[in-house]
Amino acid sequence: MNNNHTPLPTKTPDKTNPWISLLFRPRLTIRQLLENETDESAWKLWENFTILITVIAIIFVMLPPSMLEKTHLIIKEWFLGILILATFNIAIFYLGSYISWKTSLWLGGQCEKSQMRIVYAWTTIIPVVVFGAIEILFTFLFGEESMLVMLTYIIWILWELVISIAGIREAANLSIWRAGVVVLIFYCLVLTGGILGSIVVFGLVGALYIQFLSIK
Repeated sequence: MNNNHTPLPTKTPDKTNPWISLLFRPRLTIRQLLENETDESAWKLWENFTILITVIAIIFVMLPPSMLEKTHLIIKEWFLGILILATFNIAIFYLGSYISWKTSLWLGGQCEKSQMRIVYAWTTIIPVVVFGAIEILFTFLFGEESMLVMLTYIIWILWELVISIAGIREAANLSIWRAGVVVLIFYCLVLTGGILGSIVVFGLVGALYIQFLSIK
């Protein structure tokens, strides 16, 4: 009797569409993204995301009829703000993924910087695009103060946290609470940096404005 036998091949899960599956099966989707995506493709995705939000911001500036009555200086300030937004968005990609990577290593995780960039790009962009589009639609249909708009925003924040934690767990092989600490530290640093950055920017703008008045 021949005792040798060939083991049955394990079925590989079908490749999913990350724009849908990441919202419902984040760990499986991240696993497939880590297998198929590269550092370069993650950067390209973030680059396209930056172009998208820049175009949306420009459209937002040009839409209100009141903008036609504003001075050329005000319009220039708007576009300067859009340029700052685009620059900040590019910087946050590298800074955010680096902070998440370093924190995950500090908590005992194991992953490459390129892997964390892939996780950071996909877990940030998909919730922003999907829930942002829904929120804009509800705002146009029901008004900015609608309960649906507020509910969409709350779900957006909570689900983005869930997806981010799942992504870091999969990439760095961390427990759920350690991955949660990684996300928490990142948001605390971003919030602190944003407050300090706003103080510096408003201080510089105020100083320039005072100097402009003194010249006049």
